[in-house]
Amino acid sequence: MLTRHQVVGAFRSGRLVDSRPESLPTWRVTTAHRHIATGVGIILGGTTTETSAGDGRRMEILTTTRRVPIIVESPDDVASDKKQWGHNGIIHHCDGVHFLSPADRRGELCGCPKDPTDQRIQAKSGLGPHPSTTAFFRLADRHELGIFKFHSTSWSFAETIPETRKELAGLHRNALCALSIDTVEFSPTDGGIRMRYRKPDIRVLGPWKERINR
Repeated sequence: MLTRHQVVGAFRSGRLVDSRPESLPTWRVTTAHRHIATGVGIILGGTTTETSAGDGRRMEILTTTRRVPIIVESPDDVASDKKQWGHNGIIHHCDGVHFLSPADRRGELCGCPKDPTDQRIQAKSGLGPHPSTTAFFRLADRHELGIFKFHSTSWSFAETIPETRKELAGLHRNALCALSIDTVEFSPTDGGIRMRYRKPDIRVLGPWKERINR
């Protein structure tokens, strides 16, 4: 299993503009390493900007790519749970059925609704947890760059993770996958105005045949 301590950069499907969230049609990648930014820019295109933060510099690559071939080493590198945050940290942490923390409550029924729609309503009202999905991976075209991370609170993305993990388990190790930002169109009512939204997705393509020298 890959860990956050090895991460060299993060993939992001949105950004803040004037303190408001904005979804993006292509991936945004952030890193503290100039050579990582250069490598990402070469294979994913886009523009790179550098900013200074309290803990040092940060490079941001606004790529021109919405679908990226990646390598996922293990099913454990793609995981999803549910978390509700309070002023002093996590106040509810579960898998939708049982508590995952704190340790003395792990395994107890968490009390979340079984119906996904009810779960969303409860979370939106501030009375329940939101999805927290994290993936660790390498870039298939430049796996030597190191390990990247993607984190999402998307409900639709979280709902696909059990099947994704099942497919990854069937391949044992080093699966070739596609990480993408997909545009979904829908009509709230019959004959109504077509609307659209963007959502992240991981699709398992098959086994990765090349050896990774770690």
